[in-house]
Amino acid sequence: MPVIAPPSAQNPLGFRSAQRRRQAASRKFHKETGTLPLRWLTSQRMAGACRLLETTDLTVQAVAAKTGLGTPANFRLHFTRELNTTPSSYRRLYQGRNRSAIALRSS
Repeated sequence: MPVIAPPSAQNPLGFRSAQRRRQAASRKFHKETGTLPLRWLTSQRMAGACRLLETTDLTVQAVAAKTGLGTPANFRLHFTRELNTTPSSYRRLYQGRNRSAIALRSS
């Protein structure tokens, strides 16, 4: 059976070229947005998670899946790191406020 070398060993120039394009794209993204692509993506996912926690009764697992954060454990880790609270605590704090505000506006 033949041994298949990793892509970098098969085509080191192609690998380096792709890496340079990715780095250039990352620099351009940072220059235009003021943040790195992964940090921006995480913040967008967190904003979506907050909206879902505030406005729905979805489980933490469902919110994690809908926002692209994977497992509930990974979601809790990122959420706590970004917002200094757990998803459940955030929901308890903010979900009632939104429903009260919506009820007041409807009256």
